Amino acid sequence: MFSHPLYKLLQEVVAPEEAAAQPKEGPSPSSSCNRRVGLTGFKCHCGDLFCGRHRYAGVHNFFFNYHVAAQEATAKANPFVKADTLDKI
Repeated sequence: MFSHPLYKLLQEVVAPEEAAAQPKEGPSPSSSCNRRVGLTGFKCHCGDLFCGRHRYAGVHNFFFNYHVAAQEATAKANPFVKADTLDKI
């Protein structure tokens, strides 16, 4: 189409990026039973992916203290405020 040398150079630079696009990955397996879960997988606080049967923390032997996590989130969102002290007369 175009015979300009810069156009050919531009095509050589852009073409490898398009060819290097990552192929689509298949469905990912559940961490406990290796069942293919795909888009319906549940991500746990531990970072693993689980099927519908093993999504609960008690089923896949994972302990997460939700009470402590909520306390830390509340403490981070609401810092302690202390009133300025007044000089006594």
